[in-house]
Amino acid sequence: MNSDRPTTVLVRQAGHPFFRVMVAFPIAFFFAALLTDLAYVGTADMFWSDFSDWLLLGGVITGFIAAIAGLGALASRRRDPARPRRPVGIVILGSVIVLALGVLNNLEHSHDAWTSVMPYGLALSGITAVVVILTAWAGFRAPAVVAEAVAGPGYGRGYASSTYTTTVEPRI
Repeated sequence: MNSDRPTTVLVRQAGHPFFRVMVAFPIAFFFAALLTDLAYVGTADMFWSDFSDWLLLGGVITGFIAAIAGLGALASRRRDPARPRRPVGIVILGSVIVLALGVLNNLEHSHDAWTSVMPYGLALSGITAVVVILTAWAGFRAPAVVAEAVAGPGYGRGYASSTYTTTVEPRI
């Protein structure tokens, strides 16, 4: 790359990798719990109710681990004045609501047989799934990582809200 003009590099900083990995587990566990609740309603087999209980417990445990990792990533984030700040309050509030609903739903599933799922267990699983969707959408609206070397100004404006620009002088 022997050019006389500087190259503009657009880089979007992704969140902490451990946090990104850990967030996937509670999402999967809470959705699987909703599916197993629906399977229990259709079959009345206790296996599905017990499985929902374990999935909810897994969602709550991994949710707390993801919350700790997320708070650590948030606390260690450097304040770059050139980079616009993303609102994290909605994601934090949604995560707290999801974990509270998960704990409540897990307690509801500890009851006996049909009453553990119908009607409140299924309703709580559905509400939790909706809040998980909204929280995940709020947290992951932008692409995870975008790194492109571009030759001219104005390229990559679609990422302007989540990028910062650095000018790199070429070596001679």
